[in-house]
Amino acid sequence: SEEEIDLARRQIAALEEVEKTGQGVAVVDGKIVENLHVETARKILALAEAVALTQAE
Repeated sequence: SEEEIDLARRQIAALEEVEKTGQGVAVVDGKIVENLHVETARKILALAEAVALTQAE
């Protein structure tokens, strides 16, 4: 869903930002986000992109 895609993008951005400061954990919507969450978020975005490409055909 669009909400899942938005959350995935925000999780990735948040963790990338805190990693610049040497931290390994971010908080998004009051929930802890770690590398494992970002791996899942990236898979969600890849799946969303694949679906969008399929629908464009």
